[in-house]
Amino acid sequence: MSSSRWLLWLNGLFLVTAYMIGWLSGPSRAGQLLYLLVMVSGGWPVFAGACSALKERRVDMHVLMAVALTGALVIGEWAEGAVLVFLFALGNWLQLYTTRRTRNSLRELLDLRPSRALVRRQGREVLLPVEQLRVGDTVLVRPGEKIAVDGIVLSGESDVNQSPVTGEALPAYKRPGDQVFAGTINGGGVLTVQATCLVEDSLLARMIRLVEQAERSKAPQQQFVDVFARYYTPLVVGGAVLLAVVPWLLGQPFVPWLKRALILLVISCPCALVISTPVAIVSAIGTAARHGVLIKGGAVLEMAGQIRAMAFDKTGTLTTGRPRVVQVLDTSGGETGQWLSVAAALESRLTHPLAGAIMQYVRQEGILPAAGSDYEFYPGRGGRVVVGGLVYYIGSPRLLEEKGVQLKAWQQEISALEARGCSLVLVGCGSELQGIIAVADQPREEAAAMLHYLRRSGMHTMMLTGDHPAAAAAVAGQLGLDEFRASLLPEEKLQALARLRQDYSKVAMLGDGVNDAPALAAADLGIAMGAAGSDVALETAGVVLLSDDLGKLPYLVNLSRRAGRVIRQNIAFALLIKLVFIAATLLGMANLWLAVLADSGAAVLVTLNALRLVRVRA
Repeated sequence: MSSSRWLLWLNGLFLVTAYMIGWLSGPSRAGQLLYLLVMVSGGWPVFAGACSALKERRVDMHVLMAVALTGALVIGEWAEGAVLVFLFALGNWLQLYTTRRTRNSLRELLDLRPSRALVRRQGREVLLPVEQLRVGDTVLVRPGEKIAVDGIVLSGESDVNQSPVTGEALPAYKRPGDQVFAGTINGGGVLTVQATCLVEDSLLARMIRLVEQAERSKAPQQQFVDVFARYYTPLVVGGAVLLAVVPWLLGQPFVPWLKRALILLVISCPCALVISTPVAIVSAIGTAARHGVLIKGGAVLEMAGQIRAMAFDKTGTLTTGRPRVVQVLDTSGGETGQWLSVAAALESRLTHPLAGAIMQYVRQEGILPAAGSDYEFYPGRGGRVVVGGLVYYIGSPRLLEEKGVQLKAWQQEISALEARGCSLVLVGCGSELQGIIAVADQPREEAAAMLHYLRRSGMHTMMLTGDHPAAAAAVAGQLGLDEFRASLLPEEKLQALARLRQDYSKVAMLGDGVNDAPALAAADLGIAMGAAGSDVALETAGVVLLSDDLGKLPYLVNLSRRAGRVIRQNIAFALLIKLVFIAATLLGMANLWLAVLADSGAAVLVTLNALRLVRVRA
C-alpha cells in the first residue's frame, strides 16, 4: 500500500475519532487537535500543488482548495476544514484509481510482449532477451508460447491465436511462408520463425506507440473544455471575492459571506468537467486496441461517430480478392475433363488471378494438365496451345471470336454470366466452342451483415471500384449497397468522394490501406482493413482494422457513437452539478464538506460513466 493511501486512511481514522469524542463529551482540545492534525497532514499536498500552479501562473483546483482551507482555519471551522481535506484526498484517490482502470487495455498490450526468445545462432539454441534479437534471427516457438518477433514461418505448422493483436476470433493456421506477429500465441505445433524486423519495429510495438500517442491527443470537445476551464476558473475566483466583500461593504456580517465565498470556490472547481472527455477517450481507444482496432486519437474517435456516409473499395475489401470458379459449362457434348485439362495446360504457365482460380479448381477435381506444345500468349486476352495435334484457343470471348470460334449459339449464356459479374475463360478448338469457365470474386461472408447494420444505423453506403460495371453491379446487388461507381481511375475515386461529401458532409473510406492510400487520406475518416504489418495503412488511415474482419466496422461505429454520448453526458452532468450547488451556495443551503463531496463525487461519477466503454464488445 502506498504512503499516500496509508495517510488517507490514517486521516480518516483521526476524523472519525474526533467526531466520536465530540459526540460523547462535547468540544474538547483532543478533538480540535485531531482536526488540526488532519488539516496539516492532508493539507500540505494541497498547498504544494497550489504553489506549483501559481509559479506557472495557473489557477487550478489546488489553488481553490488552498484558499478554502485557509479560510476555514481563519474563521475557526476546523472540523469542516478537516472534512474538506479528507474528502478532497479521497476524491483524488478514487479518481486516480478509476482513471487507472481506463488504461487497463494499454497495460494488456504491454503484457503481451514476451521478455525472452529461444534463438538458434551458430548451431546452438540460446535464450536471449527480445531486445537482443536481430533481423534474420531464427526463433524457435514451442507449443503454448508467445511469439517473440514479427517474422516468416520457416518450418512447422500450427494454429496461432492472433486475437490479442488483430482481434480475430478464430486461430489462424500457419505454415511455412506465412507471416506471424509478436505477442500472438502459438498452438499445438512447433514453429521456426525468421525475424523480419527488430522488436521495437514489430506490429505490437507500433500498436502500443499509436495507442499512447492517441491517448495524448485531444478531441475538439476536449479542446473546448480546456479553453472553457482556462477562463472559467479566474472568473470564479473573482466572483468569490465579490461575494465575500460586497455584502460586508453593504453592512452584512463578514464571516457568513466569507464562508459562502469559500464554498463557491470549492464547488466551482472544474475538475469533473476537465476530465469528462479524456477519460472517455482513453477508455474507448484502449478497449478498441484490445479488439484489434487502432483509433489514432480523440479527434478520429469523435469523427467516426459523426460519419453519415461510407465508401468502400471492392476487391479485397467487400470481396475476398481471391477469384474462384463458380460455374463450368460444357458446350462440346463430350467429356468436360478433357477440355479442362487442355485449359489447365495453358493456365498452369500463367500467374494471372483467373489462372490461379482455374488451377485450384482442376486440382480439386483431380484433373491433370494435358501435355501441350507450341504455346502462344496474348496479354490480357488468353493464349494458344497445341494438344494432340489440335490447336486450342483459351481466353476471353473476344479472343475466340477473332480466332474463328462460333459463339452465337451460346451468346445468351455468355451474356447471362457476364451480367452476374463473372469473368469468362472460353476454350475453343477450330470453330467449335468446347466449354465455358466462369470465374468470380466472392463477397466476404460478413459483408452483407455489416452493410445492413450501417444502413440500419442511418449511414449511406457506396462502392468505388475500378472493376467492370457488370462485376460491380453484381456485387452491389448481392450486398445491398445504396449505390456504386465502377471503372474508376484513382483520381476519379477522389472526385466521387468529393461529391459524396457534398451530400452527406462527413464521409469515411474503407480500403486495404495500400492501393487505396490516396482515397483514405482524402476522406474525412480513412479506415484501412486487414492492414496488420502494413506501414502504408498505419501511416495513412485514421483507423486501422488489423484483421480481415469486416465485422469490426459495426463495432467501430457503435463504440465511437457511444463514446460521443458518454462525453456529452459527462460534460452536461459536470456543468449541472456546478450550477445546482452554486445556486445552493448563494441561498446559504450548502457547506464546505458537502461542496467537496459534490465536486469529488462528480469527478468519480464521470470517470465511472466513461468506464462503461470498456465493456463495449466487438
